[in-house]
Parts: sequence; structure tokens; C-alpha cells
Amino acid sequence: MGGARVSYLTHCVRVLHRAGMVQPLRPGRAVRSLVEVRAWGPMLGSVRRAVREQPGATAVVLVPTMLRRILDLGPLELESHDLSALRVVLSPGADLPAPPAAEAARRFGEVVYDLCGSTEVAVAAVATPDDLRAAPGTVGRPPRTCRVSVNDEQGRRITEPGVVGRVFVGSRLRFSGYSDGGAKDVVDGLVSTGDLGHFDRHGRLFVDGREDDMIASGGENVYPSEVEHLPARHKVPREVVLTTSLPRNATGKVLRRELR
Repeated sequence: MGGARVSYLTHCVRVLHRAGMVQPLRPGRAVRSLVEVRAWGPMLGSVRRAVREQPGATAVVLVPTMLRRILDLGPLELESHDLSALRVVLSPGADLPAPPAAEAARRFGEVVYDLCGSTEVAVAAVATPDDLRAAPGTVGRPPRTCRVSVNDEQGRRITEPGVVGRVFVGSRLRFSGYSDGGAKDVVDGLVSTGDLGHFDRHGRLFVDGREDDMIASGGENVYPSEVEHLPARHKVPREVVLTTSLPRNATGKVLRRELR
């Protein structure tokens, strides 16, 4: 992560998640000690203990929801913990909206990194503190050993900045297929992530939503992530709607296309 030395890692991502398995074991990383946090409740205390008990403590890995819960503790609680040794706060596993990323940078310093990837393609892009400051909402740029392409519906690579298309990723770490014999779409050796995204003129990748979540409304394409990020920009919502249930599929996933 930008040359930051990681000697003591507090790890809050479950090992069943690819990020949870790979980060502590990544080749070339000199991790002297590892603390795995199994419960969310004592997370901040575990970070504090790691820093106090090991002077070289420098990194924490946690998904955006966990980061949001830490920030929700408020400035007084956060300032009572000495986290000054942190050099990396890495947030993989889900979309990291711009407001909490900016708030985390204010609280912890310029140490927040966003990792974009999936089980199928491994790492797709990494946003550094500079990226998150210059282009809020970006997931960053592909690592050196990774290729990312945004393609149109015919599979052709989109080169114009700002144009949304399907995201394809290729690297030596990508999967070879599912255990049932299924596979993702592949174009020019790159695997579909199932995401829709675009590049800006500086080569930074932005994820606009999922292919199966896009809603056509009034002749325009609307992506649920745009709506989902709106509450994060406001401390108090203008309107709260209560519902007794949400539309879900057989596995319990919310069917966002059916939310009206």
C-alpha cells in the first residue's frame, strides 16, 4: 500500500471472504503479528489494543460497514483511542461511498485505501488516499499485474472517459470457473465482474452499479448505487419510509429493481 510498512495487522474481514484469506498471507508483506477480530462489537478496542501492545502496529483491514460503525462512535470516543500509528486502513469487500471515506480520512489521516475486486477476479483496482481525495467515489486504478477494461454491449472496449459499460478484469489470480462447471463471460481473456462502470480521464475506475440492477426510467438508465449513496451525504434524511418487508429472492438478497 504505497510503501507503507505493515508490521502488525488487525484483521476484521472473515477468512471465508477472499480478502479475508489473502490479505494476511499476501507475498512480500512483512507481518510480524496478526489479530483477527471475530466480533464487531469489540473491534475498536481490538485496534486500540493492537496499537498499545505492539508499537509497530500499522494496519487494519475492515469492510465499509465496519468502518461506518467505528465512525458512528463519534469524535469524543475516537479521540480517546490512540490510533496515530496506523498507516493503512484498507476497506475491501463492498462499495465504499465517498462521504464515509472522506470522514475516515479526517479522523485517521491520509491512510484510507479502497480495494475493489471479487472472488472470481481477485483484485481489480485499488484507490489510494490521493485517489479518494482527488476523485471521491473512485475505486482507483488497476494494480501493475492486473488489466481492467470497460466494454460496450458488443464486447468492444470503451476508450472515452465517462462512458458506462461492463467491467472486465484479468490477472493471474482470476478463478478458472465455478465448481458446478459454470463460468463468467470472458472477453479477450478478461472475466466479467458483473459490474457496470467507467473510467475518468485520469484512468481511475468508478463502479456505477450491477448489470442486473440497472433500472430504465423515463428513457434514462438509473443505477441503485446512486440512490443508495444519497443518505450518506446527509446527517438527517428529509423523509423516512417504514415498510413491513422488502422484496427478496430465495437466498435473502434484496431485489433492488423491485423497490419503487
